[in-house]
Amino acid sequence: MHRIPTSSFSFGVLAILATMALGSCGSDTKSPTGPGASPTVPRIVFASDRSGTKVLYSMKIDGTDLQPIATAGATSFGASNVDGTRIVYSSVRGSQQDIFVSNFDGTNELPLTNDGPHDYRPVWSPVDDLIAFVSDRDSVGGRDIWIIGADGSGLRQLTHDPAEDTFPVFDRNGQRVLFTSFRGATAQIYSVAIDGTGEVNLSNNAFGDLSPVANPAADKILFASNRSGDFELWTMNLDGSGQTQLLTIVGNEFHPSYTADGSQIIYYSNVGGNNDLYIVEATGGLP
Repeated sequence: MHRIPTSSFSFGVLAILATMALGSCGSDTKSPTGPGASPTVPRIVFASDRSGTKVLYSMKIDGTDLQPIATAGATSFGASNVDGTRIVYSSVRGSQQDIFVSNFDGTNELPLTNDGPHDYRPVWSPVDDLIAFVSDRDSVGGRDIWIIGADGSGLRQLTHDPAEDTFPVFDRNGQRVLFTSFRGATAQIYSVAIDGTGEVNLSNNAFGDLSPVANPAADKILFASNRSGDFELWTMNLDGSGQTQLLTIVGNEFHPSYTADGSQIIYYSNVGGNNDLYIVEATGGLP
């Protein structure tokens, strides 16, 4: 486990987002240049209120070269497309929270939603221009998972439960969406096909399971669970079998994200008293 040098975050400020591996780390220290430029080295995109308002930032995977991503309004969550050329994020403009897409540097912004409901926590499919997000637009109540095209077309609802469904993320093939649901006594990890069929409770236990993310290089799901006391990182197979604790650390670990090659995990932890970014091998640093 290695702490990424950066300022501390208060709980709820930080959102670990897509890590973009677009070239070798090596000695390449180039930064994004020009309108819409994508990074030439692996970078982390995250949200922070260090400037007084929540906005998106990016930095190299070693914590250096911190750069703001220009967006208007308070931006609370975002992620990149598969090649890192564009980002999707939710932003509050006035009293409404909507989904936007833009170039990596925030230029050429396009609103995907702008019709009254609150939309947030968007994620990009790893294989095409589909975006999953959370919305309260269903009149039944609660919050559900929806899908929309990156051009704003094809809006459709995936989940229909009156309880809250949140933290969506695509599997590595882009054919199913993993999400956290509060429809039972505890939060659980669910999966549903992108056409809204085949919904299943994957974690299916009496403890709290949150923030799933699919390994881009293996058929594994990473998630946070409090079944051992604190929230720790666990893994399971795509069908929910083989649930195994990955990290055993004093403190709570939340919102994990894989690097693009699946070799490392980035997450935040309060192990040092603050909520900071950490990085560890995908094996958990274990033999």
